Amino acid sequence: MDPSALLSMPSDLLAKAVLHRREQLLQSLPEQIIQLKSELGGTSPVASETGKKRDDVNTKVASLKLERNKYKAEAFDLIRRSKELRELLISEGRLKNPDPQWAKDKLVEQIAQMEQDFETTAGDHKAERKFLRTIKELTSKHQDEVKARIASNPELAELNEIQSKIKPLFEAAEKAHDAMAELVGESDELHISWTSVVEEQRILHARLFRAESALENSLKATEYWEKRLQDGFGDLGVAGFPDLFAAANNIKKGGMSSIAVRRQAKLQREAKESANKAKEGEEE
Repeated sequence: MDPSALLSMPSDLLAKAVLHRREQLLQSLPEQIIQLKSELGGTSPVASETGKKRDDVNTKVASLKLERNKYKAEAFDLIRRSKELRELLISEGRLKNPDPQWAKDKLVEQIAQMEQDFETTAGDHKAERKFLRTIKELTSKHQDEVKARIASNPELAELNEIQSKIKPLFEAAEKAHDAMAELVGESDELHISWTSVVEEQRILHARLFRAESALENSLKATEYWEKRLQDGFGDLGVAGFPDLFAAANNIKKGGMSSIAVRRQAKLQREAKESANKAKEGEEE
């Protein structure tokens, strides 16, 4: 039924229709509110548990990352020490018959360059894993060549001792990284689940707020229309409710509705604020 038809109805009949609708809401809303609170209460443990699991996994990820970086740092420290020792042996003439190919390749220098390149380039978990495996293979090759030359160069024994500690450190770093990468995937899944539950909570909160507001308004409206039916349709009003028929008559006479009045006031307020800002800008 359109507004004109509603306004043409007798006042008492319109009031009874509105009152009947409000009474229906008063019957259905409490049950809806109980249901919404129950659903909302059911999501709280899920959100809390999922969030805790995610945070626990993230703590483990952070711990494994520190462990991986510690092993890497120790390994690269040994690489630098082996490089310095090799250079010392060569400078003192203690490294006999140095292999030209050895000097040309300089695997330690390659490793050091790879370290620098990786540290200055952003990479994901797969890039880090590839980096660790490549470094491990290079250091293993370097150690094998040192071992092969110890017989003819006894001075390389100390270098070999240092080299023998590097590969296990990179293996430990790789192991920590693989465990971390697996947990990162688990953390992502838990975060998605947590986000989904939180969004569900947001929706339920909004629905509950609307239902509780509708219940409160229906209680006030019921009181209002019962008084109207009891005491007539003069200037009687209840706090929070305007004289609806007076408003309708005002619109019939060409006046603005309450919504239009609020909209116009908002536009005037915004125009005034905009003018004030423009004036402040000119003064500066």
